[in-house]
Amino acid sequence: MTVLHGDGAVSFTMLHHMASASLQDQLFREVFRVLTPGGIYAGTDSLWSRRMVWFHLRDTMRLVDPAGLPARLHAMGFEDARDDLGDGRFKFSARRPR
Repeated sequence: MTVLHGDGAVSFTMLHHMASASLQDQLFREVFRVLTPGGIYAGTDSLWSRRMVWFHLRDTMRLVDPAGLPARLHAMGFEDARDDLGDGRFKFSARRPR
């Protein structure tokens, strides 16, 4: 699920359901477009695991590389993009410049 509001947007465990990295980038561009200057984009998504593969056998699973996500968000125009690895998932945030 992605929720948008002018001051912020959040994505919770949904990016891996987008069929390609280019569709994920399209989402990032759209989030950037609707955020007001200074608005924050934050979210979580899953990391690779055998359980994730099994759970998505008949479903779309295009995992996001958390190490490359800050660069992808910067390429869309975001600032201060960062990620934080956790147990089986990662968190990320970025800000639209003021």
